[in-house]
Amino acid sequence: MRKVFLSIVLLVSIAISNHVMAGGAPSVKLMYFHGLHRCATCIAIERETKAALQNELKDMTKAKKVSMEVFTIEDAKNENVVKKYDIWGSTLLIVDEKGNKLADLTEDGFKLARTQPEKFRSLLKEKVETLLKK
Repeated sequence: MRKVFLSIVLLVSIAISNHVMAGGAPSVKLMYFHGLHRCATCIAIERETKAALQNELKDMTKAKKVSMEVFTIEDAKNENVVKKYDIWGSTLLIVDEKGNKLADLTEDGFKLARTQPEKFRSLLKEKVETLLKK
């Protein structure tokens, strides 16, 4: 009985330790989808999103609170994720750890990424910070 109790205590301690080491905080993923043929704006959305991760969101990126994944829509290995989010063209989403869509920044990306990149990165940072506070 004592061994069972000690095993349970050990497992709980490890779980708590892992939670504390991970910061216990939520995280989000920026998911950028694009086709094989991209316009200047589509390229700018990806470039400026990556720039925001390296600059405006640098601390959150290092703390693993925010990450990014890029998907080519036509690539067969991405078929399931493309279907899951009903993607048909260039799209920038923010999803939680479970893959739930929290925000769609596609429209903002098309409006701002190429012509007002600083404003786009600032908006992206603000949106990520707001979602992580929830």
